[in-house]
Amino acid sequence: MQSMRNALAVDAERERRGVTKQAVADRLGLSWEGANKKLTGQTEFSLSELVSLADWWGVCLDQLVARSVPACPVYSLPARGEG
Repeated sequence: MQSMRNALAVDAERERRGVTKQAVADRLGLSWEGANKKLTGQTEFSLSELVSLADWWGVCLDQLVARSVPACPVYSLPARGEG
C-alpha cells in the first residue's frame, strides 16, 4: 500500500515538474518500461532511487513521497534529584 502511495506521489511530482518518464528512467538507469512500472506502483522504488530523485528535484524524501511527519515530542531532562 505504501509503495503505491509513493509511486503516485513521485509521479505527481514528476508531472508537476514537466519531467518525462524517459528522463526518470535515464536518471535511475532504467528502461522506460522499468521506470513506468515504478511510477505506476507495479514495482517499488528502492530507497537509493527515491534519494536520487529527491536530490535531482531538490526536495526532501518526506516531501517527495507526500509523507506527513508528526512532530517529535520534546524531550526534557528530569530535574536534579529526580529519576
